Amino acid sequence: LALNRCRSVTNYVIFRKAMRIRSSVGITSAEIAVISSQDTQRFIDIAPFFQLLWASPLQIVVGGALLYYFLGPVGLFALGLLALLYPLIFVIGRIQMIVRRNYSKANSMRVLLISEFLQGVNVVKMYGWEQFIKDRILSARKDEMRSTRQELLLWSITSVNMICFPTLTI
Repeated sequence: LALNRCRSVTNYVIFRKAMRIRSSVGITSAEIAVISSQDTQRFIDIAPFFQLLWASPLQIVVGGALLYYFLGPVGLFALGLLALLYPLIFVIGRIQMIVRRNYSKANSMRVLLISEFLQGVNVVKMYGWEQFIKDRILSARKDEMRSTRQELLLWSITSVNMICFPTLTI
């Protein structure tokens, strides 16, 4: 409930500020709505993970100490192996950022096409451009869904890594 209120307030503030400066930048209100809702959703998505900023180092230190206590030097080897796997997670995170950027572009394009269609629906009907507009919107949607599938695939790989790596090292 509190996160939804935070998202609403943040979305409102970003949208209001963006509407004031949009004329100088040349961005439509639909693009502003999409960007602000995506950005506020990212804040909501990462909010539960803020605790990991202090908990993760503590877990690594306590876990490493316990591994060394119970397993001896082999425990330190397992901890080192776990540390070697972090660059893989870093690379996957970079790829996720690129895929997310592509998704954002595809989503903005689709929203822009739909917005243009709705603003000019009378002209589209008068000249019989329904199929052409439909094909453009569906093409944009296909690009958006491709980016969504890529992002979900990378997210599943990251999730499996986060669950399996600690177990595999022990």
